Amino acid sequence: MIEIEKKFHFSRNWLTDEEKVHHPLSELLEKSQFLKKQTFVDVYYDTAEYSLTCLDIWLRKRETQFECKVPASFMKEYEYYYSNNISSLELIEKEQKKLLNAEQTGNGRQLVDQYKELTNYEDIGKFLNYILFNQESSPELNDMMKKLTPFVSLQTTRTSYLYGDEFKIDLDECSCLFPKQILNVCDVGEIELMVSSENEIEIASHKILKFFTQFKLDTSLVKSKLFTALEKTNVKHMEILQKAGVLFKRMVKC
Repeated sequence: MIEIEKKFHFSRNWLTDEEKVHHPLSELLEKSQFLKKQTFVDVYYDTAEYSLTCLDIWLRKRETQFECKVPASFMKEYEYYYSNNISSLELIEKEQKKLLNAEQTGNGRQLVDQYKELTNYEDIGKFLNYILFNQESSPELNDMMKKLTPFVSLQTTRTSYLYGDEFKIDLDECSCLFPKQILNVCDVGEIELMVSSENEIEIASHKILKFFTQFKLDTSLVKSKLFTALEKTNVKHMEILQKAGVLFKRMVKC
């Protein structure tokens, strides 16, 4: 499945009884079905050179489950290059140029995030082996993780709703656990649609943008919880992401 998602400004105060009627999400939540509230911990991993995140690839362990979020367009390229036995170095160079050219021309900003999420351990191991080691390492995920290190750990309390039968609403209250402990590092909301094929991406993206307009959701300069935590704990990493063009693509300003 492919995740189509967009973030918006949210404050945890809006979920208190005193604020429920007055906050900007009141109309939307009144028309939505409450799903659940949960707390979980994400640990994000990369190489010492930040080889994954500089390609906008995000490998994490959520509680006990590994997940790897890959831009949908990059995933399509990967499947072609891998199946045709083309060196990963060519794909990586192409993607790096794409990110930098987008920033230079000002045409590559991503209004809506589009990611393929890998959750199968075999698929994640195969992907990492190709991207990081050009298939010259063991494709076993456990072996791969020995060559990677955690760079941030986040604890999130997530309140989830469903609007209609397709729009998932996540309201996240986040604290940073590592490399520095920072309570209440940020609050962020997200609207998500799931699609099964690349042919549906453009339609889903337009539906989300229309949804944001309908409910007047504030999207100005919204950082993800991960970028917010990095900004407060690892300025060097953020500078590297900025030079790689990832922050421009994700519409993040330092």
